[in-house]
Amino acid sequence: MSECEKSCATLENVEPMSIRCLKHHEAGPCEAAVKRWHYKESTETCSQFFWANCMMDGITFNGDRNNFITREQCECHCQRPESCQSKCVFHDAYHFKFLGQDVQEGDGDSGKTYRAVVCRNLDSTIGDFFDMSKLHKNIEMIDLRDNQLNVDDMHVLRMILKNMPDLKIALLGGNQFYKELDDHMFHMNSNLLYLDVSNAGVQEFHKDTFDYLVSLKYLNISNNGMDKLTGDQFHLMVDVEYLDISSNEFTDFKPKLLQSNRNLKVIDMSRNQFTTLPKAVFKNQESLKIVKMDQNPWVSLESSIFHHTTELDHVSIRHCPNLKGLPRNFFQQNMNLEQVLLSGNEKMDEELSKDFFTRDGVVDLIKVLHRRGFT
Repeated sequence: MSECEKSCATLENVEPMSIRCLKHHEAGPCEAAVKRWHYKESTETCSQFFWANCMMDGITFNGDRNNFITREQCECHCQRPESCQSKCVFHDAYHFKFLGQDVQEGDGDSGKTYRAVVCRNLDSTIGDFFDMSKLHKNIEMIDLRDNQLNVDDMHVLRMILKNMPDLKIALLGGNQFYKELDDHMFHMNSNLLYLDVSNAGVQEFHKDTFDYLVSLKYLNISNNGMDKLTGDQFHLMVDVEYLDISSNEFTDFKPKLLQSNRNLKVIDMSRNQFTTLPKAVFKNQESLKIVKMDQNPWVSLESSIFHHTTELDHVSIRHCPNLKGLPRNFFQQNMNLEQVLLSGNEKMDEELSKDFFTRDGVVDLIKVLHRRGFT
């Protein structure tokens, strides 16, 4: 952490005591009994109470926010704010760059800058982030990766996102949501460009979860263990360029799943349970450049899959235990191919099961397919 962050991000500066510690604590309207701590102004000490485990109104966190998981957190916030480090830091110009981003002259190698809130070590409480979001307006980026946020935090997160219409980057991966992301999670975030919900324990997405993300260019939902996507899951994401659905348990790739995604340039569907793909799966993806299909139990692949992807540059279909070969004319329409990776396919002919680099290598592959490929 920089010297500025060490001196400027103490709770004395980012969260005045009057905001959180001097309010009456609320048990809440529900029936649970969760041990929490609150600051008692009359004695200037932190005392334990039993919280009912829900909010009063969905807007004010925990009824009020005089509510801490541990005594240490309470004492840090309310008794030592001059030295207590906030777990969330606001940056007026935070650098972030992603694949496919339009970087203007002068942005530098580290990409554009955004008004951002970055949080670390929240330990399953979203309170610090809530407080920071109330103090700063026009936030363009949030980084909540690896904070152990769970299903109990999702309602608060939804309410915070509702008040961030300028949000462009949302990094939510590495948490423990363990639930469906519903259709209202991002309904006020139509300016969002980059969304990472990887390794977040998401069990499924509502069929309309992404319907408001009409400007989205990058979506990563990898490493969630999901097993289904609806046929129109991405149909309103017309600008999406990068899609990562790898490391899930998907078995069925719907024929119209990518029908609206004409600007798609990169797709990673590796490490799933796909056995085949629809004939015209990439029919509308003329700008597609990179396709990763590794470690799937492919049984067969249709010859027409890549017939419309004339800009295709890189294809990877490695370590697929059931794939015996490829159609003879599999890459006939892909004159811009520079790299095809087929190594580790145990049931393939040895002449075919290897990696082909450069245009000359791909030409050699096409010759091999002409001899060894099936019709």
